[in-house]
Amino acid sequence: MNKPISILLFVFMFFTLSINAEVGDTLFVSHDSLSSGRLYLSNYPEEIKWRYSEGDHASWASPEYNDCDWDLVDPWLDMQKFDYSNWKGICWFRKVIKIDTTLINTSIGIYIHHEGASEIFLNGKKILSFGKVAANRKDEITHDPKFAPYVLNFDTSMVYTIAVRYSNHSAERNEYFYNKFFSHLGFSIFIFDFNENIENNLLDYYKMLAYGWGVDGFTLAFSIIFFLLYLFYSKRKENLYFSLFIFGISLFGGTSNMQGMGPAPQGLEAFYRFLQFGGVSLTFTFFLLFIYQIVYKKVIKLFWFFLIAFIFVNIFAFVGSEGIFSYMMPLGIIIGIMAVESIRVFIVGIKRKVEYIGILSTGAGLFLFLILVGALLSYLLPQAILESVLGLMMVLTIVVLPISMAIYLAKSYAKTNDDLEEQIVAVKDLSAKQIEQERKNAELQLQAELERKENERKSIELEQARNLQLSMLPKEIPSLPELDIAVYMKTATEVGG
Repeated sequence: MNKPISILLFVFMFFTLSINAEVGDTLFVSHDSLSSGRLYLSNYPEEIKWRYSEGDHASWASPEYNDCDWDLVDPWLDMQKFDYSNWKGICWFRKVIKIDTTLINTSIGIYIHHEGASEIFLNGKKILSFGKVAANRKDEITHDPKFAPYVLNFDTSMVYTIAVRYSNHSAERNEYFYNKFFSHLGFSIFIFDFNENIENNLLDYYKMLAYGWGVDGFTLAFSIIFFLLYLFYSKRKENLYFSLFIFGISLFGGTSNMQGMGPAPQGLEAFYRFLQFGGVSLTFTFFLLFIYQIVYKKVIKLFWFFLIAFIFVNIFAFVGSEGIFSYMMPLGIIIGIMAVESIRVFIVGIKRKVEYIGILSTGAGLFLFLILVGALLSYLLPQAILESVLGLMMVLTIVVLPISMAIYLAKSYAKTNDDLEEQIVAVKDLSAKQIEQERKNAELQLQAELERKENERKSIELEQARNLQLSMLPKEIPSLPELDIAVYMKTATEVGG
């Protein structure tokens, strides 16, 4: 590539990237930047600084107010990065945006999420209010609009000051609890082209809920069915492990969907996040137990290493000083090591020619493949396309592994039933042969008994005939002087008619 073309490309890329770039305190917004997707003004993907001051004064909403001496902060106010030691619970944020001519006399959409209460001003005029902003916890009424879209109307001006009057006294009640489950004091906000993207945003939201509840219903039904199978036949522990594995998926997805349904009390939100973190550990723990049971028919010693590691991470997540999701990295490392161990177990199963192990290994392979593809797409696709694509990818990723495990168990049950049917047929054949042999033995025994009875009868009759013959002989031999008399008699050996 020659030098002039390289320079032109560099200038073009610089100009393109500068459309949304923040120069000083002013953020430039164009029609193209909004129509291409969401334009985040805080916390994602890079921090965009706002002017910030603690306290409360009505003049701070005015675009003419000089806020040069205010601090520059990310309005998310991450408690791990933001010094909240002097936090008074009420503050103001200000941001100047400059629009191009295509946005004059148009409306843009805005989303905002926070744990406190807020009032939004556009060029000094209050346009939105969420909850009740107050200088103390008693008078404050918190409200999180979450996924509800709202509208900002531009007029003929090209420069606007967005001011946010904000209060959040939640951390004053229990700093440890709030830091653990929420870990931020401020808000996140993004804008989008209302006319072009509101329908797509709402459709994406409805798709997300539909996918989410569909997957949750699917996983929860599987969990209940296989848990009942274990209760009725407790020797097959793989049914229990599969049931608890898929229950962990349902637990994580269900609580995520509940969060998306709308505002909830902070205690309930914290409980959702507690279940989400625990659901991840539960899912991968019982997946490993499942494949150990399939390949080794027992729990091997290495499993206890993973279990102890999960227990330690969960304990530190709930008692450590940082927010609960700050511990996703060590949890992810354990899961990564566990994935390597799972591959090893699958290889052992294939070498041992474990029946239907190919079904499980295929499902696990597809699971890892979809995760890698999702990660790759997140870098390659633009934000507007990415969100709709990742929704389907997420569903496929979640269900592919449970489906392969369920297919394995179904095939295993079918094989067991086939073997049982063959054994029943064999037993029937054996029973028929045995009955015939017993019949023949009974006939032989009867014949022998008849012969024995006949012999007894003949012996009795012969003895009677002998006695009769002997009875006809004289008791004494006659004694005559002239004669020597001797006698001999042989009784009959058979009796005639």
